[in-house]
Amino acid sequence: MSSHILRLGTRASRLALSQAHHVRELLSVLPGAPRMEIVEISTSRATEAERTLLNVLEGGCQVPVGALAREAGGAGGTLTLRARGASLDGTESLFLEEEGPATDPAELGRRVAEHLLREGAGAILAGIRNAPAD
Repeated sequence: MSSHILRLGTRASRLALSQAHHVRELLSVLPGAPRMEIVEISTSRATEAERTLLNVLEGGCQVPVGALAREAGGAGGTLTLRARGASLDGTESLFLEEEGPATDPAELGRRVAEHLLREGAGAILAGIRNAPAD
């Protein structure tokens, strides 16, 4: 048996955990299978921060705005939110990364969105919304 640990990340729902256990059982019979550990991944707070940012910026499928939040330390830990906005032609681009308590993901999303707006995202987004349709 290998000395490596394979971490199987999964959400904490019953179905996801059941599937992760099944995958672990299937993989464990393979020759040289590593030791496996199931790790529950929390995504709801990260998703809330990302969605709040996109809602404040009125971002959607047609607007080049992206957000990625990562949680560290669980519910009492921190969230890091990275956000980028760009003009349609890519000549203007803004990037921002901020950290906040995982207990208030919406506040972090709002704060990062407002910071982006102050740094020029408002003008970029207005240009996109006023651009003629192709």
